[in-house]
Amino acid sequence: MCGTGARTRITGARPVGTENEPPREIRIFGTRWGGAPDPVTPDSILRKAPKPKRSGRKPSPLKRTRMKSVNRKRKGSAFPKQRDAAYRRWVRTTIPCVALSTWTLSAPISPNDAPVWTEEGGGLYHRCWGPPEAAHIGKHQATGAPDRGAVVTMCRAAHRYYDEHRAKFYRVTKFTPEFLEREALRLQALYESEHPTNG
Repeated sequence: MCGTGARTRITGARPVGTENEPPREIRIFGTRWGGAPDPVTPDSILRKAPKPKRSGRKPSPLKRTRMKSVNRKRKGSAFPKQRDAAYRRWVRTTIPCVALSTWTLSAPISPNDAPVWTEEGGGLYHRCWGPPEAAHIGKHQATGAPDRGAVVTMCRAAHRYYDEHRAKFYRVTKFTPEFLEREALRLQALYESEHPTNG
């Protein structure tokens, strides 16, 4: 136990003071050191601490700052040099969905797909749902995949299914990765033949 002028040592049940100071009693939670407990008195009962007084001022409201959703310097892309808005617009508006009229689906990839039966067998006939989109094949757009030579046209339903279940997409549509790569290169060559100045 530390003090400014004297030190007190505890040995056994008897407290010992300094040479110039008589022995003192040490009380721990209302109990004499080495003795019987003290009787409970109103002063020995712990009381609740008073609550701090409020200043009366109203707290200032938090300032909310809207985050920028588009980086204008990069035109909203982490890889602006890989983006070609004119080419993607041409793909969406000129080329139909790559899965359009496919009737050999083994599972639906669109809510509009319907069963069909022919002499060669049965399957699901793909009917597009949603607007046409430029779908990146192979590498994802977020990892730096370019637009030219790496996109094919898919309706929104087929695009979502392809992005979320790529391995299953190949089995369901019977489209191989090599087929999609050839289709992407074919679209690039067709576009550059029609727009030589933009090639």
